[in-house]
Amino acid sequence: MQHKCKVCSTRFTGRKRKYCTQTCSDRAANLKRRYGITSEEVVQMYRDQAGRCHICDVPVDIHELGFTKHTPAQIDHLHDSTHVRGLLCSHCNLGLGHFKDNRRVLENAIKYLTITYKKD
Repeated sequence: MQHKCKVCSTRFTGRKRKYCTQTCSDRAANLKRRYGITSEEVVQMYRDQAGRCHICDVPVDIHELGFTKHTPAQIDHLHDSTHVRGLLCSHCNLGLGHFKDNRRVLENAIKYLTITYKKD
C-alpha cells in the first residue's frame, strides 16, 4: 500500500507510518520542538503565502521540509515563545531581528527612509 510522507509528500510503500525516512521524521520533530507546529501547518502557511516571503514577496522554499528550489524560508516567530507569525526570507527575518521586533523603531525607520529618499 502507498502512503504519502507528511513532510516531503514523497510516496512510499511499506507499513503504515507518517514519514518516508528518518530524516523527514527528524525534520518534523524539530519543527514541533522549536516552534510547536507540525510540518502540515508549515506547508499550509507556505500555501497561504503562495510560496512567497510575507514581507517582500520573493519566492521562498521550506528547506527544513526538503524543498530547495528558491531561497530558504525562515519560520518567523515571537522570541521566547512558540507563536509563529509566518514565513519570511532570511533578509526580512534578519531585519525584524535587528529591529528587535519593535514597531516604534520600525515606524521611525520608515519615516527616515521617506524623508531621505532620493530618486536617481
